[in-house]
Amino acid sequence: MTKQEVLCSVRSCFYNGSGLCKASQIQVNPNPATLRSAHYEIGELGAHAQHSMQTLCETFVPHDHGPKHGIERIES
Repeated sequence: MTKQEVLCSVRSCFYNGSGLCKASQIQVNPNPATLRSAHYEIGELGAHAQHSMQTLCETFVPHDHGPKHGIERIES
C-alpha cells in the first residue's frame, strides 16, 4: 500500500507534526463562503487558525483542545 503524506501549514492544529498532518483521518469540505466563486482567499500564511472554517479542514482542532473524538494522532 502506498503511503500518503498530507502537508499542513496550520501550526496551531493539534494534528500538525512538523508540517505533516498526523491525524488518523481527515475531513476537508468546501468553505461555504467560496461556493459559486472562482476567487477565494486562503488567508495569511503563518496565521493561527481558531476554528475549522478558517482552514477548510473539519479535522482541525487547536493544540489545547485536541484530540477530536474518534480521531487519533499518529506518531511515527
